[in-house]
Parts: sequence; structure tokens; C-alpha cells
Amino acid sequence: MPHSLASMLLLLASAAAQKPQLAQTPPMGWMSWQAFRCEVDCAKPDACINERLYKEMADRLRDDGYVAAGYRTISIDDCWEAGVPGMLRRPGEQLMMNATRFPSGPKSLADYIHARGAKFGIYSDEGTKTCQGYYGSEGYEDLDAKTFAAWGVDYLKLDGCNNDAKGFATGYPAMGRALQQSGRDIVYSCSWPAYIGDDESVKPYDAMSEAGCHLWRNWHDVQCEWSSVRTIMNHWGNNTAALEKAAGPGRWNDPDMLLAGNDCVTDDEATTQFVIWSIVAAPLIMGNDLRKVPASMKKLLLNPEIIAIDQDPLGKPGGRRTKYPGSIEVWTRELSGGDLGVAVYFDAPGRFALEAGRVGWTAPLVAVRDVVNRTSLGLFRRDAVIGVESSTAHSVRCFRFSRLFGSATIV
Repeated sequence: MPHSLASMLLLLASAAAQKPQLAQTPPMGWMSWQAFRCEVDCAKPDACINERLYKEMADRLRDDGYVAAGYRTISIDDCWEAGVPGMLRRPGEQLMMNATRFPSGPKSLADYIHARGAKFGIYSDEGTKTCQGYYGSEGYEDLDAKTFAAWGVDYLKLDGCNNDAKGFATGYPAMGRALQQSGRDIVYSCSWPAYIGDDESVKPYDAMSEAGCHLWRNWHDVQCEWSSVRTIMNHWGNNTAALEKAAGPGRWNDPDMLLAGNDCVTDDEATTQFVIWSIVAAPLIMGNDLRKVPASMKKLLLNPEIIAIDQDPLGKPGGRRTKYPGSIEVWTRELSGGDLGVAVYFDAPGRFALEAGRVGWTAPLVAVRDVVNRTSLGLFRRDAVIGVESSTAHSVRCFRFSRLFGSATIV
């Protein structure tokens, strides 16, 4: 092989090896759908899907400490496009933002968000139309990827309305290739598995990863009510083995947005969702109005010890291990350094005798820390009983088990 050609190949290989790997921990950020849906009536100025909304959310994300805590994406959902829902896209027609609601345009909005230390996320659909009837990306993957890259997009949520399983198998990989060739690093969130049934064990997760998906919406949308969160928890618990196998660095399961900060769930219920999402290594995408988050929920969302479980660099998702009489569940997750995350969920007020040895802990001693309340409980023998109780329904206690300890007294 000529020396010049060999040198060129080495340079190309080196460049490929140095290309950053995206989403090595679950993405964190904020998305508009849960709180604002498809409100395009700007006579409601605090609720309209427009430029002002996303700029104000970007300001709150930075000023209220969310960016510093790891929430680094502001994502637009459906209904940002120009045009009238229901119209078919013409060949070669480029996507455009609604000029009335986004007068400065997408690149200016991206620059505003980037200047606040956050990334810019946008929405499209691997179908002829989006879920709300705007232009979809099916058959326009190359054009749309180039458009998004030119706008400064960092994160794409690609929904799956108005298509089918056969179309997904070609369309999602087409967008994945287009994004990789766009010249910009764009985290790719696929809704592919959410549209192909309930059995997680038969969904083609390896094919989704090969298609370039960094995360995927697995199942039903979360609605702003506790029963919806509980249904998703049950689905995750019932499918723990398949979902643990599917996920890892650069390929995350997504049970949908966090409800903390909305008045549709109690503080206990919001805490349960936040903890269980962290145990299963889910993306932490807030679905609230950041201008109205109560102090208690802001404290929860910024809790660095729960976030550390979610963002653990080992990248190994956890799941439900046991269901006990009285609707008590134990969820665990292996963490880096030999640590273990343990969540005890109470469907109703109750008590539970937690023994480290019964939830996968093998060392003779365990240092236990309550990560919700951020307090150390002490050093325990592996077979010691740690009394856990709750006086409220739909609540959770969460602990970090560790081999690292100081001069704590053994219990």
C-alpha cells in the first residue's frame, strides 16, 4: 500500500475513533409536550407554543440551577411548524417554523438556548404527518437532517404516527444515517418501540441501536395522573429482564417525561416516579412549567444523589426484583464502585424489613445512605434488618448501599 494512502487511512480511522459518543448516560432536560401540548392560540401568552415560551424555559433552566445539575436540553415537541395540519408535503419542500409564533427563526432560538449553556431539541415524525397533522419526515430524512443541523439542533425526537412497523424498519435507520452524515452531533430519540406492541422481549432493540437511536420511547405516553405513572411502573416491572438487556450507554429505554412540578401528582408520587426512573436508568426529561415549579419539587429535581444514581457511569439499568404482600416492591440497580441503588415502593402505608443480603448485597458490611433525604443511616451487617416504613400511599424510600464508610458504628 502506498505510504500516502496508508497515512490517509490512519488519519480517517483516528478521526472516527475521536468522534464523541453521544448519550453515554441517560439524557436530561425539559420538553414542552406534557405541560403545553399543541397550544397554538397565542391569546394565551403563557401557554402558547412559541418563541417566548422556549426562551423563558431556557432562562429558567439556567437561572434555577437545572443546567448545572445536568438538565441540558430544551426540547420543542409537536406543533412548531408552519402550514396547516393535514396538508401533504410537496417533493423537496423544506420544513419551516411558524413565522408568526417564532419570528426570529430556529437558528436564532438555538443560539439563544446555546448561550444559556443548554442544547436545542426539536420534534418530527417518521410518518407522512406528525401526530398533530403537520409535515412528517418519512421520505425526507436526508433533507430534514441537513435542515436540523443547519439550525443548530442537538437532539431530535422522532415520533411514529402515520406509519407502521414495516415503515419503521426502514425509516428510522434512514434518519439515523442522515443524522450521522449531517455534520452535527445530534442525539436521536426514536419512538419506534412504542408503536409495535406490549411485549418488550420481541422488540428489535439491537436493530434500533444499529439504526443510530440513542434512546427510545418504549411504550405508552405518560399522562398527567398517578394511574398513568403506576401503569408504566407495572409494565417496567413485568418486563424487567428484557428492558435491562435492551439498554446501556448510548442506547437507553425511555418511559417518558417526569411529572414533578405539576399539580396532577402529589409530592410523594412525583418522588416515586423520579426515583424509579433513576433506578431503571431512564432519561430525566422534565414535563412541567419551569416558571411554576414549587420549592419542594425543585429540591427533588435538583437532588444530586438521586441524579447520580440515574447518571451512574456503569450504565447498567436496574428493575423490579420482588413484589411482596401489601403491595410493597423492591427495585435495585447495580452502580459503579460496587454500590447498589435500592428503592422500596409502598402502594399503601406500611412497613418493610430490608436486609441487604436479600437484595443482592454480598459484602459482609454495608454503609447505607437515604438518598431522598440525603442522610446517612450508618454501617450495617449484611444480615441486619433495616426498618423501612411509609405513612403515605404511592411513596418510595431510596437508599445507596456502599462499601465505602468512615467511622460509623456497626448496627
